[in-house]
Amino acid sequence: MDIELDLYKMLLRTRKAIEIINCKFKGKKPILQYSLDGVFICKHNSMSEAQISGVHIADISRICNGKKKPKIYIFKYDPESIKIPKEPLDDLLDFL
Repeated sequence: MDIELDLYKMLLRTRKAIEIINCKFKGKKPILQYSLDGVFICKHNSMSEAQISGVHIADISRICNGKKKPKIYIFKYDPESIKIPKEPLDDLLDFL
């Protein structure tokens, strides 16, 4: 009985962790903008917001993903915004 309850709790935490991960990757991702010299300019809350720099959103996406060479600005995803919770998944792996 206790094992079933522990497993159920672990699965709920794992489900919550997966939901958080999905939100992080499907939601808005903060974008960092740099000059071509590598000088930090500003942080945008999303690609849509980064368009105020005069660069088209598709180009911002391609630059962030390394598919296009930057011509005016360098754009990067903010590494602080992509943090994956480890604890619930580690618990499940330890249990198995």
